[in-house]
Amino acid sequence: MPIRAAQRFRHVRFGFTLIELLVVIAIIAVLIALLLPAVQQAREAARRTQCKNNLKQLGLAMHNYHDVYNTFPIGVQIWDWGNRTIGFWGWGPAIMPQLELGNVVQASGYGRVSMSVALADTNGMLKVLQTPLPVFLCPSDTAPPLNDIHLIENQRIATSNYTANNGSYSFRQRLGDPRIDRATRLTSRNGGYNNGMFAETSNLPIHTNNPRGLRHITDGTSNSILLGEKAYKVGTVDYAAGVVWGQLGYVGAAGADADGYVAHMACGWVHINSIAKPYSTGNNANHRRGFSSNHTGGAQFLFSDGSVHFLSENIDHSDAPTSLGEVNSTFSRLLGADDGGVAGPF
Repeated sequence: MPIRAAQRFRHVRFGFTLIELLVVIAIIAVLIALLLPAVQQAREAARRTQCKNNLKQLGLAMHNYHDVYNTFPIGVQIWDWGNRTIGFWGWGPAIMPQLELGNVVQASGYGRVSMSVALADTNGMLKVLQTPLPVFLCPSDTAPPLNDIHLIENQRIATSNYTANNGSYSFRQRLGDPRIDRATRLTSRNGGYNNGMFAETSNLPIHTNNPRGLRHITDGTSNSILLGEKAYKVGTVDYAAGVVWGQLGYVGAAGADADGYVAHMACGWVHINSIAKPYSTGNNANHRRGFSSNHTGGAQFLFSDGSVHFLSENIDHSDAPTSLGEVNSTFSRLLGADDGGVAGPF
């Protein structure tokens, strides 16, 4: 081989130039930018499906409970009415045997001792109350395993993202009696307020509610909400989620943003994913009374027939009934079990 040709051959370089490398990196970056949203959407779709399955399991447990007792569980069992310093068992542990969590609920003390006794047993029953239960947790939510906002007797207990429906507007401690003539209820006891699915029973005669059963849902089980989601936090808005086992204090409405029903129930006081505090004074976080989720655009709800539906945060909603107590919006009617209104499409 001639010397000049050999030298020219030795100067030939194999590999990428800097410009070519930068082009390849840029192409990879563009591909990642295009694929990442799709991956995130696929993951959220999977989380949303799991959340839906959780609600379906809770719905099946509710119906199995109903098959045994001919009613849904009591919302909360108040044995010392007027006491705001002690814990009371809620609807969550009542359906645990139907969720194949019979050993858990047995070890918790539910049905055997008061919640105060269980909370004081730091080496036994309290540990059970502080055990996270995946069926009560939405995979899309950022809640800690133990709720650090809704404390019960200064103890953190297992978080829940699913709350029971108390009614169309504000929290109320008594459910309207469906045996009373509707025209009478519109101007007295029900008034669009006590028409939900869960409330309390206690040792006072006026609070000895019988829990609702399927026979009481005169609006139709496919038009009445049983449970719905409540997020721990969406962006910078703090909704506090709920707890699995019950609540602190007897409170239904007054002061409900600090204790009471807000720990495991919700109502139509504000619209879905509300960030406003329309009735608040000071630091009173009324938006925690409503339903919310980390699913974009709305939240998932379990209906009384066992079906699960995603409801838009833009659903027709009114924060107050008419002057005669008539329930007057789509969302309010879905939260009512016996308001007599037609919900319409949702």
